Amino acid sequence: MKEWKQAFWLAGTEWKNFSKHAVFTYTLCLLYIVIVFAFLPIFEGGTTIVGDILFIVIFLLFPAWIKPKESHVQKISGEIWASPSFIMLQQLPIRKNVIVKSRFIFHSFYSFPFQLTLLLCLYILTPEVRNMGFSAYLAFVIIWLAISIYIGFFLPTSDGGDIINWKTLLGSSLFFILLGAAILTLFHAVLDVGFVEWTIRIAQEFPLLSAIVSILLAACGFFYWPRSLKKTMEKLDYL
Repeated sequence: MKEWKQAFWLAGTEWKNFSKHAVFTYTLCLLYIVIVFAFLPIFEGGTTIVGDILFIVIFLLFPAWIKPKESHVQKISGEIWASPSFIMLQQLPIRKNVIVKSRFIFHSFYSFPFQLTLLLCLYILTPEVRNMGFSAYLAFVIIWLAISIYIGFFLPTSDGGDIINWKTLLGSSLFFILLGAAILTLFHAVLDVGFVEWTIRIAQEFPLLSAIVSILLAACGFFYWPRSLKKTMEKLDYL
């Protein structure tokens, strides 16, 4: 518990330093969200491939993009890439566990308010979501917030950095492109349903079950990703 208190204090201090930046970027992103969902055909009798990609990219990646530049992964030395703010924290007399926890808290300060706003905008601007009952919509929100943990927590984990060269960059890029293409092909070509639309359907048909499964998956991500970041800290030589 003491480590969590220290981690919250550390993340909160960093957040205060960038609070003006956060308010400005949140405002711009909110305007962008309204424009996207008001004028682009994300739903056309179900989500299109473009709609799925657009929603997933906005939901998972925007929280990382709107964070201050100092927290973005950059070249440190040689082939080592990492977050400069993460490297700076390691120079201070702070326990590794506290640093690790603070990274996920700091990311959550950006991600959860933004994602909740996005889901609320989706409800207001999209008839298919607005017609859901309260329990179904609540399950839908839990499903996506859980996704932001068991998949989205990869982003603060990446603050720890890695060895990046053209081989690793090409390999990882191909992996994520092929994985994304396979998932979208499975849903749109095989199951004949968009991914976002599928989450709406399971939230409507199995609200309690989908919420419980999502919470369990989120718990797995909550324990897995911090351990992965700590292993990265022990493996890489940042000097």
